Amino acid sequence: MEKDKRRSAIVVGMLACSMLLMSALFIGCGHCGWPVKCTHPQQAAFYHHTDSVPPHPPDYETFRWYIEPPVYDTLLGKPLAMPCPIDGTLCECDSVKCTACGAKLWQP
Repeated sequence: MEKDKRRSAIVVGMLACSMLLMSALFIGCGHCGWPVKCTHPQQAAFYHHTDSVPPHPPDYETFRWYIEPPVYDTLLGKPLAMPCPIDGTLCECDSVKCTACGAKLWQP
């Protein structure tokens, strides 16, 4: 009887440790959400598209813009597609960067 109690305590302890280790791995994983690369609150979502036809300036092959602060899809946890401010073309986000230090905080 005493042996069974000790065995069950060991099993419960091992399960608790494995759960803590797994949660620590997921929190630190750069592919499982937001990797923490800087502590600045400033951030911007960067967008571009290559269909730079009128009304864009004629010398633009690629039009780039950014939005502060980025807007996130609540289901997917990634920045939403945004329309080009000049011609309204809907474009996916390229990355989210810190505007203070330039660290990349998100990239598809």
